[in-house]
Amino acid sequence: MKNRIIGVIGGLMVLIGMISPWLINLEGKTFYGFNFFGLNTAFNSLLIITIILSLIAIILSLIEKKTAGIFLLIIGVLLTGWGIVLKFAIRSFGISYIWEKYGAEWLGETVSTFLNMGWGIYVVTIGGILIFAEGVLKLKAEFLTGVIQRIKERIGKINRKTKIRILIGILIIVLIPIGRNWFQKQRQEQFLDYREEAVEKQDPTICEKIKAEGTRDHCYKDVGVLKEDLLICDKIQSRVIRDLCYEDVAEKKQDPNICESIEDRGSRGSCYHRVAVAKQDPALCEKMGFIQSYIEECYRNIAKETKNLNLCEKITFQNIKSLCYTDIAVVTKDPSICERYEVDKTLCYRQVAEATNDPELCEKVKTQPFRDFCFENIAEEIKSLKLCEKIEDQSTKERCYRKIEER
Repeated sequence: MKNRIIGVIGGLMVLIGMISPWLINLEGKTFYGFNFFGLNTAFNSLLIITIILSLIAIILSLIEKKTAGIFLLIIGVLLTGWGIVLKFAIRSFGISYIWEKYGAEWLGETVSTFLNMGWGIYVVTIGGILIFAEGVLKLKAEFLTGVIQRIKERIGKINRKTKIRILIGILIIVLIPIGRNWFQKQRQEQFLDYREEAVEKQDPTICEKIKAEGTRDHCYKDVGVLKEDLLICDKIQSRVIRDLCYEDVAEKKQDPNICESIEDRGSRGSCYHRVAVAKQDPALCEKMGFIQSYIEECYRNIAKETKNLNLCEKITFQNIKSLCYTDIAVVTKDPSICERYEVDKTLCYRQVAEATNDPELCEKVKTQPFRDFCFENIAEEIKSLKLCEKIEDQSTKERCYRKIEER
């Protein structure tokens, strides 16, 4: 059997796909395959395995043995399947990105409003298919030799003009997705320019130039909040973004009456929460009125802002009450609160110690790992190698020394 290059091309395509665009978000930022390292251990492992398998596939493609064909079949199936799964994995990453960047309220929107898939994922998938094809060729070489010969004979009978047309057709098929992604990126950048211009000039009519509904809605939201104008918020098509616009305006104007205009109960409760904290008015927390723990989180946030220990007493959930006292202990830098009230003393003393850079308070942290972390964080902050010596765990102590020396 002659060495075949299909598997080599497939392996190279997988590697190229790993450094190609996988995702373009609403802001026009492009994520490449290597950008996804560091998300979590499982994802890192899959990315590394993908690279290793593609390299193995390239080597096996150059080996003239049927055993190599069997392994290529397996690798081809794995990489093709991984390429297909990637699209769903990237979608999950997109949801996480939206959550962290913009808040959970946006998750009600279609993810495609915020994200465009890059062509790198498709390159990985096609590379996997080519590796699989190389495996088939190695195992069925004798059978396929005659078939390939007949195909070559027929291709030989095709005139030059027809061959050129076929090549042009293949190029068009390959270039269309690449061109589509490029066009989408350019259009997104233009829309973002319109959005920035609208905000700078505080002119919502500029938002009308944006064709993408999701970006246009956010443009109206930005301008509406800036001008504190609910009529601009009303131009928003998405209920989720419109509610968020109302929430932002209500918080900015400290007007709880605006919250009444929000239809969704969860968004309305969130609105009252934000206005209550902004006005430092615990009575507004009661208007959230659907889940008691949410109401008590509202009390906790106001208590932290006002440093009002009495407000913590209204909280019935012990864990939220403990956190309420701890919050005030940290913002007032008063460790006596940790002693006088029923709190998680390990958490309370550690947080106050780190807020005040007082290593003596770390001594009051009874749990050894957390006590070590307390010493480590303060030592790094004040650049004290001597403080690292108080750490009991050897690996934590060495890390403490290393951090300070690197700084």
